Amino acid sequence: MKVNLGLTRAARYSFAPNHFHYCGPEKQSDMQSYVALHQSDQGLQGILSEFATLYKYLAMIAYENNIRDP
Repeated sequence: MKVNLGLTRAARYSFAPNHFHYCGPEKQSDMQSYVALHQSDQGLQGILSEFATLYKYLAMIAYENNIRDP
C-alpha cells in the first residue's frame, strides 16, 4: 500500500484536537489507528474531509510558506 505523506501528516496534526473533541468527526479510534500505523487510504481521506476548517487552515499555512499547491 502506498502511503500518502500529506494525508498522514494532516492526520498527525489533527489527531490531538480530534481526540479531545475540539473538532472533526467522532472517529477518534479510527484516527488513532491511522496515525499509529502510519497508514493512509480513502477512509482517512474521508475522516479528514469531515474537519470543517482543516483545508482552509492548511492552505493558509502553505500560502504563508510560499507553497502554491497545498
